[in-house]
Amino acid sequence: MATRIRAIRAFCPSIRLVKSASPEYFMELVTRRTTLSPGVVKNFQESEIETLASLLLEGQPVRTGAVTYTPTVGLDGRIHLSLRANPRLLRALNAPGAFRGMMDNTDNVGQSSGELVQQWNRAHPTDPVEEDDR
Repeated sequence: MATRIRAIRAFCPSIRLVKSASPEYFMELVTRRTTLSPGVVKNFQESEIETLASLLLEGQPVRTGAVTYTPTVGLDGRIHLSLRANPRLLRALNAPGAFRGMMDNTDNVGQSSGELVQQWNRAHPTDPVEEDDR
């Protein structure tokens, strides 16, 4: 028997990620859009990481222009980071027609998890999801 989560993950819409932009490439793009030299941008990046770590180690959330970083703790006592994107980034990503990447299962946008499970069961009759597997 398949699990409900396996069925949903198989059929839910997803972004087909490409290779991550390297820090060097990101720095190159920043230098093209500003009057800053590559060395200044690299120094700023290093300084930003050290400053963020210092503030987060004090338990202080940090709001940068792009992201808000908040330290959290798990049940095991390990410290984690919660990240919240600037709403302007989210608006840019969700502007109609703005996203240029590739997506899979776009026909399933707006479907419920139950509908995705039904799709799984039709596509995998020998490995259905049990109805009470939630």
